[in-house]
Amino acid sequence: MKRLLLTCALVLSVSMFAESKTSGTRKASGSRVQSPAAVAESAGESSSSRTTSKTIDVSSVSVSIVKGWMEALDYECSIDEDGDIKCEKNGGKLYIRVDTERKLVKFSKMWNKPDDISVKMLTNLANTWNWEKVLLRVAVSDSGVSVADFCIVYNGGLNKLNFEESLDWFAQLCDSWVDTVCEHLD
Repeated sequence: MKRLLLTCALVLSVSMFAESKTSGTRKASGSRVQSPAAVAESAGESSSSRTTSKTIDVSSVSVSIVKGWMEALDYECSIDEDGDIKCEKNGGKLYIRVDTERKLVKFSKMWNKPDDISVKMLTNLANTWNWEKVLLRVAVSDSGVSVADFCIVYNGGLNKLNFEESLDWFAQLCDSWVDTVCEHLD
């Protein structure tokens, strides 16, 4: 089994990608964002049973409210030196920035380049992937670090259901990016 290091996070967490030469299958452990829908499903709830919460007024949206929502989804959360919320669960890590000036909540995740793919190939994959997807953007640095980010605009306020649905989209699109990279590993 060949191990490829693909560091996950939004300002770095490690995920291991393993490729089985015999079966041709790839497995990513710790690289996935666990979505609220998956949490609800594992608890035996349907997505329709999640309740719509009261909309929080735009002036009341804060880091502490968003951090509390993530903790309710069983993420371990802390505030980093930049004021972002660092969220960890099952080996995966993501960061959330609450930008009260621009009225945005931004989800972010980062991956280091696997050894078996060139920066040029990774950049080409990101360009193609970005063209085909909506809502999430992946950028690749000159060193091959890929960063995914996704923003929620909350000019009219923010509620927990909309936040969780947005996190669901983010998780699904991050999984899609990881799958795309894995499909192109040598």
